[in-house]
Amino acid sequence: MKSAFGTLLKDMREQSGLTQAELAAKARITRVHVGFLERGDRSPSLEVYVKLCRALQVAPSSLMERLEKLM
Repeated sequence: MKSAFGTLLKDMREQSGLTQAELAAKARITRVHVGFLERGDRSPSLEVYVKLCRALQVAPSSLMERLEKLM
């Protein structure tokens, strides 16, 4: 699941035209944390998941649906 989330996060970030640093700033997390998530080294907490959804302007349920399709 971690790698599927990371792949989806990276794709959505790139589609939004954001760098890791820009996404991190919008989500109020570190760029290193974004990198860990994108590589699948870590799973997001619920709080971080919601922050990322807000930063990417996507509903948490919508992101979860997309993630389920990848699995």
